[in-house]
Amino acid sequence: MHWIISAAGLAILFLLAWCTHRPVPRAYRDATLDDALPAHLKALAAETEGRGRARIRMPRGLLGSLERSVRFLNALPAQDLLPAARWLCDNGRFLQEEIASLRLALEGAPRLPRCSSGTPRVCLFARELMGHSAAAFDRGRLERAVDAWQSVTPFTVEETDCLPLALRLTLLELICLSANQCMHEQQARLSAVRMERLLRHGHERQAQRLFKRNEHESAFLEQLLSQVRTGEEAGRALVLIRLETGRTHQIRAQFSSRGLPLCGDAKYGAAAPGPLGLWSYRIAFCHPQTGRPLQFSHLPPAEDPWLPFQTALSQLQGGPHGQNERT
Repeated sequence: MHWIISAAGLAILFLLAWCTHRPVPRAYRDATLDDALPAHLKALAAETEGRGRARIRMPRGLLGSLERSVRFLNALPAQDLLPAARWLCDNGRFLQEEIASLRLALEGAPRLPRCSSGTPRVCLFARELMGHSAAAFDRGRLERAVDAWQSVTPFTVEETDCLPLALRLTLLELICLSANQCMHEQQARLSAVRMERLLRHGHERQAQRLFKRNEHESAFLEQLLSQVRTGEEAGRALVLIRLETGRTHQIRAQFSSRGLPLCGDAKYGAAAPGPLGLWSYRIAFCHPQTGRPLQFSHLPPAEDPWLPFQTALSQLQGGPHGQNERT
C-alpha cells in the first residue's frame, strides 16, 4: 500500500513540474516588437501540434469586401479623403488583381500540416509575424522569426515553399481590413457634415438622432469638432443644449475645457470680451400646486452674437423640445 501511495505522489509531482516548465503562449498583443517576438513564436510553435493537413484558403468574400470599400471611396471628392483612403483609391485596381492572382496560385497549393485549430501552421506563423511587425518586416526579421519557430517545430519542405503564399494572403487580409475601416471612418465623417448641416437649418431632432448613432465614433467626433472650430459664421457655431443637472457655470466650463469657449466669455478663455453667447430660450416645469405643465420660451434678440443665426433660431420657436434648453 505504501509503494502505491509513493508512486502516486511521484506521478503528481512530475505532472506539476511538467506543467510548470511547459511553454505558455502569450496573448497576441502581449509580445513587443522584435525583442519578444522570437520567444512568442517559440511558445506558439510548441502549442501547434495538431493532426491532419489543411490547405491555405482565401477567406470568402475578400475580393468583394475590397471592391465595395474602394467603390465607396472612389465616389467621394478627392479633397475629402483621408491619406489612407487616397492610397487605396490609387492602388485599388492593383490590389484586386493581386487577390485574383493569389486565388489562382492557391488552387494548386498542397495540403500542409495544421495546428489544433485547423489552420495551416504556416498561416498562423504569417499572421503572428505580420501582426507583430505591423506588416513592415525585412529579410533579417523574417529569418529570425523562421529560426525561432523552427528551433521548436521545423517547417516541412512544402511549408517552406508555401510561406510566400501565406505572407501574401495575410498582407492582403490586413489591407482589406484597413480598407473597410477607412470606409467606416469616411462614413462617420460624412455623418458629422450632415449633422452640422441639419443643425444649421434648425433640424435639431434629426441631428440628435444622428449624433446618438455616432457618438462613440472617434472619426465622427473629430470631424464635428473640426467643423465647430472652423464654422461658417465667422468661426462661431450655434449649439442646442438640454440641461440635466443644475451645476453652476457647467456649460461655460465644459465648452472652455475643450478649447471652445463661449462667444464673449472672457472669464473662460474667449479671445475678446463681449455679449455672452449663452441664452436660456425655453424652460418647462409643473406648477407646484396644481401640477399643470407650464412652458415659457423667448428667443435671443436679433443682435450680436445671435445675428448670424436668425434662420436657425426661427426654427426653434414653437417646436417640441426638451424641458430646459439653452443656446
